Amino acid sequence: MARFSSSARATRATHRPDPTTLPAPEDVRKRDILGLPIAMTNYEEAMDVMDGMVARRDPGYVCAVAVHAVMVANSDPEMRAAISGARLTVPDGMPLVWAANMLGENLPNRVYGPSLMRRYSDRCAERGHRVWLYGGYDQGSLVQLALQMRKRHEGIQIVGGYSPPFRPLTETEEDEMAEAINRDKPDVLWVGIGVPKRRSGWHACASASRCR
Repeated sequence: MARFSSSARATRATHRPDPTTLPAPEDVRKRDILGLPIAMTNYEEAMDVMDGMVARRDPGYVCAVAVHAVMVANSDPEMRAAISGARLTVPDGMPLVWAANMLGENLPNRVYGPSLMRRYSDRCAERGHRVWLYGGYDQGSLVQLALQMRKRHEGIQIVGGYSPPFRPLTETEEDEMAEAINRDKPDVLWVGIGVPKRRSGWHACASASRCR
């Protein structure tokens, strides 16, 4: 596991919203699309939900899914379980927005995962959230991502990370990762993996849910 020293410019922000004013995942309206609960939301509301989860120390994860993931989930029980287990699932692709609007919704746009990460990283820097990274092709690419994020989001606190192998994690590796995450005490854990590493990502989500 990689541990990243805090940026010299990073400071603990004091501007954190009142948790009682922030929405919970259950407050966001959802529609069933091909058997999955897709949130009828936008970037601002999704980020407010994430702020609320951090402020209340409310464990769980937010999932950004495109139509491909929804289709795979119909034949892959593990994928379905991972998406269904999210506290909030946002529409990452326009086909899901179109499907929702055909059901009578009026969503103007998707909530694209990489854009959500960039936008919320600004909030992390502003509010002093501690960030942990999971993903990348290898550990070197993960370190490069951390450096880029520090340059783009001045003051962001990236406290650790791990690039998983191209196979499911063993029980021992999963336990070690959970221990590392708990040791580093992140407020936010980003999971970004491609299809070859997809299944190990569910272990990351499970470990994130176990974090204190």
